[in-house]
Amino acid sequence: MTQTKKDFLLRRLRRAGLLCALICITGLLLSATARADEQHLRPVRLQLRWHHQFQFAGYYMAKQLGYYRDAGLDVEIRAGGSDISPVRELLAGRADFGIEGSGLLVDYANGRPVVAVAAIFQKSPLRLVALRDRGISVLSDLSDRKVMLLPGSRSLALIAMLDQAGLLNRIVRVDSSAEVSDLIEGRVDAFNAYNSNEPHILQQAGIEPVVFDPAAYGIQFYSDILFTDLHTAQSDPDLVVAFRDASLRGWQYALEHPEEAIDLIVRQWATDKSRPLLRLEADGVRESVMADLVEIGHISELRWIKIRDQLSGLGLVPKGQALEGFIFRPAQTALDWATAFPYVLGAVTLLAVVFAVMAYVMRKNARLQEEVEQHLAAEQHARDLATHDYLTGLPNRLLLTDRLNRSLARARRHLTTPLIALVDLDNFKQINDRYGHDRGDQLLIEIARQVQQAIREEDTFVRMGGDEFVLLVDHIEPQQADFEARRLMQAIRSASARVAADAPVSASIGLVCVAKAGDITSDRVLRLADDLMYEVKHGSKNGFLVGRYDGSETLVRTVSSLPKMGSDHVSE
Repeated sequence: MTQTKKDFLLRRLRRAGLLCALICITGLLLSATARADEQHLRPVRLQLRWHHQFQFAGYYMAKQLGYYRDAGLDVEIRAGGSDISPVRELLAGRADFGIEGSGLLVDYANGRPVVAVAAIFQKSPLRLVALRDRGISVLSDLSDRKVMLLPGSRSLALIAMLDQAGLLNRIVRVDSSAEVSDLIEGRVDAFNAYNSNEPHILQQAGIEPVVFDPAAYGIQFYSDILFTDLHTAQSDPDLVVAFRDASLRGWQYALEHPEEAIDLIVRQWATDKSRPLLRLEADGVRESVMADLVEIGHISELRWIKIRDQLSGLGLVPKGQALEGFIFRPAQTALDWATAFPYVLGAVTLLAVVFAVMAYVMRKNARLQEEVEQHLAAEQHARDLATHDYLTGLPNRLLLTDRLNRSLARARRHLTTPLIALVDLDNFKQINDRYGHDRGDQLLIEIARQVQQAIREEDTFVRMGGDEFVLLVDHIEPQQADFEARRLMQAIRSASARVAADAPVSASIGLVCVAKAGDITSDRVLRLADDLMYEVKHGSKNGFLVGRYDGSETLVRTVSSLPKMGSDHVSE
C-alpha cells in the first residue's frame, strides 16, 4: 500500500472517530438534559375515589400523552377504595388533588378547607336498581323495602331522590356490600348501582332491571369533582390551573379516543377488567360527562346553589350556606401598562396608545361577550337537564309528574278526562345487541321525532328512561283512547322501519283514562298504566290494553287490541 493511500485511510478513520465521539457526546447531553427536565418536574399526587377503571380515563391519558409533563408536573395517580376517603387523604397531606362527589359541599360546610376545581361528571352516574319481578315498577314501591346505599355521603344523589319522593324515612336502609348478588338473591330489594355496570350485568344474566335515575326526579348533582385544599388554591393557583387544564385535555382525548384509552387501562391500570366491560363504562362516562352539551369540567355557581338547597333539605348543609371560597376562581392577571409600554413618551405617542387601548378593549369585550354567551348557554343546558331527557330532548319523569299533577287537578275542577299511555318497546334489546348502542340511540331519537309529529302540540310525550315512554293527553273522549294507541304504534313502526328495518321493533302499551280523578295520585295512575302494559308485555306483545279509572280499586277494561298468535299485525 502506498504512503498516499495510508494517509488517506488514516484521515478517514480520524473523521469517523470524531463523528462517533460527537454523536456520543450529543446523546449524553440530550440524556442529561432529559434527566434535568425530569428532576425539575413538580411531584403531584392525585387520589382517586375508587379502583382503576374508565371512570378516571382522562387522568390516565393526560399522564400517558405527556400533558402533565408539559405542564411541569410529575403526577402519581393513586387508586381509591371503599375504605379510602380522598378528602381525608388530601387534608392529611398524603395527596395534592382528589376526586369526590357532591358530598364535597358537606365537607366544606363542616369546616374542611376543600375547594372544587372542576366537575368532570355533569350528571351523577348513580342509579337505584330493583327487579321488576319482585313487584317493583315505580319508586314508591320501595316503601318498607330493604334498599342498599353506600355509607356516609357517597350515595347523596340517591338519598336526595328518595327524599324528593317522600321515601327516605320509609325504606329500610342497608349499607352497601358492593355486590349485586345481594339483589339477585333477594337479600335486598334495591341496590345502589353505577349507570355503566350493574344494569348491564343484570341484563346479561337475563334479569330485567328497573332503573331509577335521580335526574328524572330533579336531582342534578355533580359527580367526580376534581378538588384541592384551600391553602394550595390560595398560595399556588398556577399549580391548580396547570393540573386542571392538563387533566381536562386528557379527558377531551379520552372521550374522543375511547379505544385507545381502554388499551391503556387494560395494559397499565386495570389489567383484570375486560374490554367489553370497559366499553360499557366508557358509554356511561360519556353520558355523565355530557361533553356535547357542556364544556368539560364546567362548574356553575347556580347549580351549586341548587345542590346546596337540596342538601339543606336533608339536614346536611346549613340553610343559605355561603359558597365563597368553595369554587376555585383563579385571579385574573391585571394588565401592567407601565411594563407593557415603558418607552411611551407623552404627546408624541399618546394618540397611538389611545388607539391601541381602544382596540385592546374592543377585543377583550368581544372575547368577554363570547365567554358570557357560552356560559349562559351552558347554564341553560344545565337547567334543561333537570326537566328533559339528554338523548331525545323529550320531557323527563320530573316534568311529567308536574304536568300530570296539573292535569289531575284540572280534571277535579272541570271534570275533564286525562289519558296516560305507558309505552314499552318490544325487542329493543336486540337492536343494541346486534348493532350497538349507537343504533339503539338513533331509534329512540327517531321514535321521539315521529311521535311528536303525530300528536297534538298540547300533548306531552315523555321518555321515562331506557326504552320506556309515556304520553299524556290532558283531555280525551274515552272512545278515542284506542285511536291514540294506534297512532303511537304507527309512529313507532315508522321509526323502526327508518332506522332498523331488518330488526323491527314494536310496542306494548297500557292506557288509562281517568274518568273520575278523585284523590288519585300521579304515581297511582302511572302504576295502573304500567300494570296494563305488562299484561300486554307478558302476553303476546305488540298490542295495547285500555282501562277506565272511575274511582274504584280496579280498572274497567274498555278496549283490548292484541295480535293473534303468529301475526305481526294488531287486530281487534
